[in-house]
Amino acid sequence: MTDDLIAQELDAYLRELSGKDGFSGSVLLARHWQPIYKNAFGLANKDFDVPNRIDTKFNLGSMNKMFTAVAIAQLVERGELSFDDQLSKYLPEFPHREAAEKIRIKHLLTHTSGLGTYFNKKFIRLSKALLRTVD
Repeated sequence: MTDDLIAQELDAYLRELSGKDGFSGSVLLARHWQPIYKNAFGLANKDFDVPNRIDTKFNLGSMNKMFTAVAIAQLVERGELSFDDQLSKYLPEFPHREAAEKIRIKHLLTHTSGLGTYFNKKFIRLSKALLRTVD
């Protein structure tokens, strides 16, 4: 199929799906790093009737964990790191050196590192608008 035909069929499918309230979001399809289709459908906020746009920012929440896991698995596949590597290898300044030497990449991916939650009272009271860096 040509890029134009793919874009036409995808657009028709997404319009039908979103018309039935079966899809709301934005889509970018690329081949060889070149976009061949992009469009937005449905509402970003149903309460305020705000439509999605190509540049709508979505809160992915925990879905980011899947993207991180895939990226890590790709690095493992290429031999650039190992699931058994210590956290300290990549974060030498980690504040708890002893823990960083025990924690492996696999522990982070399976939520078995033993690190506590950061959802403590201080975090809950903090204005999230002030958070601009991972640190």
